Amino acid sequence: MKILQLLLVFTTLTTYAQETVPPAKGDNTILVRTNLPDEEAFTMIRGKLADLGYTFRENRDSLLFKTNEKPIDRKPAYQVATVIKIANGVIVLSGQLTTIFEGTPASFPIQYTSPNSTMYRYGFKVLQDLGKSLEGTLPGTLVAYSKQ
Repeated sequence: MKILQLLLVFTTLTTYAQETVPPAKGDNTILVRTNLPDEEAFTMIRGKLADLGYTFRENRDSLLFKTNEKPIDRKPAYQVATVIKIANGVIVLSGQLTTIFEGTPASFPIQYTSPNSTMYRYGFKVLQDLGKSLEGTLPGTLVAYSKQ
């Protein structure tokens, strides 16, 4: 019996150690921490966005881009406008979801509500996928979620 209990505890700890902390309700920002200098990270992000096929505008301290409209079964198409900022080794991803809501164009700040929520899920997933792709591109990175 003790062997079974130890095996169960070990399996639980191993699974827990391999998972990243999931987003919490209301999180609207994805943070990607890197050990690269900001300008070097900015250069690598520009390259990653170009590789992913995004065109972007650049301000002094941020990159701005929009996804193409994406259709969803039985729902209106949506588009995600994303802002990427970097300061002190922290890359901040946030954005707005634009869609047609009851016949009228509407924009909503992207936030995590639940894994099964409707339009918010699609916008948050765009940010989350981008964060994970940056995690694989920039050395020394860690992805986290935040309310800002």
